[in-house]
Formats: sequence, C-alpha cells, structure tokens
Amino acid sequence: MPRYYRLFFGLILLLAGSHAATDSDPLADQREQFLEARKALARFLSQSTGRGRRCVRIIHGKGTGKLRQVVRDALRQRPHVTSFEEGGPKEGGEGVTVSKIG
Repeated sequence: MPRYYRLFFGLILLLAGSHAATDSDPLADQREQFLEARKALARFLSQSTGRGRRCVRIIHGKGTGKLRQVVRDALRQRPHVTSFEEGGPKEGGEGVTVSKIG
C-alpha cells in the first residue's frame, strides 16, 4: 500500500486571500489565490520528489471544481508526474487528487 503525503490547499487559499482588501476585484483575488496554489503545488511536488516519495494526495476540496481543475492542469505540465486520478470513495473522492511521481 502506498504511503500518501498531503497538501491542503484550503489553508493556502485562506492565507493567500486573507490580506486582500475588501473593495478589491474578486476575480483578481481568485486569480492570485490560484497562482499561489500552483506555486505551493510546485514546491510540494519538488520536495516530495526530492524525498523519494512516489505517491502524493492533494486535498483541494469539492467546492465548485475550479481549484481541482487548476491542480490537475498544473499536474499535466509537471514532467515528473507520471499519472493522477480522483481519490477513491474512502480517500475523499472528487475532493482529492492522487498523483504518482517519479
């Protein structure tokens, strides 16, 4: 059974959006949050690869599916990601992406 390492994007997005001004453009804030999430994912994958991890679980939540799409688009662009899929029913289902790296 593979050992999983988790990255919680909800917390990253909360922290990234917490400094935003209340009168700012909500779409600009969302783009900034997604950019932060992509950067955090890149760091997480690089660290995981460097530590010899072969499988990671990325918990992005269900929500509207926008963050899930951002995560999966970013995974497609990473050369060391060999595959990814939705988490199983006991892993979090569509709120989780399980990625194999190597």
